[in-house]
Amino acid sequence: MTPAYRGLAYAVFEDFQLGDYGNRIPSLSFEIFADDGSVSVGSVLSALAGPGAAGDDPTILQGFAATGDSVRGVAETLARRFPFAERDDGGLLRLEAVSEHYDGLRPNDLGASHEGKAVPRLARERRSEASLPAILSVAHYEPERDYQQGLQRVRDGGGGRRDVRIDMPVTLDAARIKGHAAAALHRMRIERTTAKIQLPWRYLDLVPGLCIAVPGDAGEWRVSAVTLNRMVVEAELVRHAIVPATGISSDPGRTLAQADEPHGPTIFHILDLPPLEDAAQMAPQVAVAAAGIMPGWRRAALLVSLDDGLSWHEAGPTAAPAVMGVTQNNLGPASALLWDEANRLDVALPNAVMALRSATPEAVLAGANAALVGDELVQFRTATPLGESIYRLSGLLRGRRGTESAISGHAAGEPFVLVEQESLALLDVPPGTAQVRVIAAGVADPQSPGQGLLRPGRGLLPLAPVHLRADLLDNGDTEIRWVRRSRAGWRWLDGVDAPLAEETERYRIAMTPDGLQRRIFEHPETRFTYSASERAADRASGATAVVVEICQMGSFGLSRPATITLFLT
Repeated sequence: MTPAYRGLAYAVFEDFQLGDYGNRIPSLSFEIFADDGSVSVGSVLSALAGPGAAGDDPTILQGFAATGDSVRGVAETLARRFPFAERDDGGLLRLEAVSEHYDGLRPNDLGASHEGKAVPRLARERRSEASLPAILSVAHYEPERDYQQGLQRVRDGGGGRRDVRIDMPVTLDAARIKGHAAAALHRMRIERTTAKIQLPWRYLDLVPGLCIAVPGDAGEWRVSAVTLNRMVVEAELVRHAIVPATGISSDPGRTLAQADEPHGPTIFHILDLPPLEDAAQMAPQVAVAAAGIMPGWRRAALLVSLDDGLSWHEAGPTAAPAVMGVTQNNLGPASALLWDEANRLDVALPNAVMALRSATPEAVLAGANAALVGDELVQFRTATPLGESIYRLSGLLRGRRGTESAISGHAAGEPFVLVEQESLALLDVPPGTAQVRVIAAGVADPQSPGQGLLRPGRGLLPLAPVHLRADLLDNGDTEIRWVRRSRAGWRWLDGVDAPLAEETERYRIAMTPDGLQRRIFEHPETRFTYSASERAADRASGATAVVVEICQMGSFGLSRPATITLFLT
């Protein structure tokens, strides 16, 4: 009378609007509950196999999830860690709490041979201590932790060297599952002793699972396998002992329950970050930082287009929720060489789950509290909560990692993103990509054109040269000098120049006298001579000043220019 749909359930959603989920079927999770009440191991097997199996093992479970491709597979899963015997009795699979004893084994029948040769009456073997587990871990479903998976470990005091983990699809409290694990570990120690016997053909009723006593040997054996070879019954035995399981005091752990809060809409930013690592970046990447307006937001799916939205492809999920917000005031200019103690930056975060925290000066100098404000990478030492998820940041380091060109030009309402590795989804893009568009589609997010980024790959470009100076020499020439920087040279190494991080060292020098045509040169050194004759020619043409722009030429493009103005007096 079992219905055909036993073990199968359908979830039907009528008029389901996929537009709220980025026109994709969202991920769905279901919890399935059985009727209340405990169940024995024996009754589990009988329920699974119907009339094809019988079980009388009284071990009580609080729940069981059948695993395996057959009833025998389920039985073997149970038999691995619970003290009962599995016996195939003429087509009826049995699980028995106490092995049935086989009587009638006569001493003179031991050592039968189909070749007439003498064989040992009892060929005994014993595996080494090293073959035993040093630690046995049993995973189970823990009722005290809302049926989340628990793990109980028992340690063997012998010479075992292996760590063994067993996944048991049972619901059982921590104390009892640990007791069963300890009993199983003790049985492993006993059962490392095995033996073989050979008997005449009339012992064909000897089947696996039976317990026998071998004449002349103390203790009992359990039959593990039987083979008929040319009218000789060859039986494999394992040392048998009853090891009852008793509860062992154990901590089930804490419940990691999550509140069922609304997911809410997604907010995200696509970032073209400056180089953040010490090693030079060798391929263009963009980063996506995403979070939610509401605390219940988890993650969203990313879609990427490289052809201005004509086609899209999936790029995996977002990373962990990022801390991001909006600036409330204009961040004034400051030096990139010193701590900025004059400016303050107020940032409003979208929900109370997000927070900004202070850090020591040493931690900041080691890289802590880095944030992108507009296009400038800043770091902050102090975060003071002002209420309503607004924080005031002070003790700033400005223009970090080569972003000093973005120190000026800030305004209130700029995006703020705390740069943390675990909250950034990094997306590789092909070299030479002109534009990247990204959509972050979470639960209930409307379809949108996404955000675009032109010419990604800022982390591949050299940094602008620094410390420009011009010296007038005795012969009337002007020598222009500068210091190069490296996108792979962030550590201060005494006596060693920063690594080049490019294929060759070359610079593009653009000289623009006012009112005259720009002249462009390529140069291999960090010094360049503006000759006295060139200076005189520019003055004769009416120029009163020359603007000199110097860019380092990298493997993937030019750095931002470093500029100096020469006055022709």
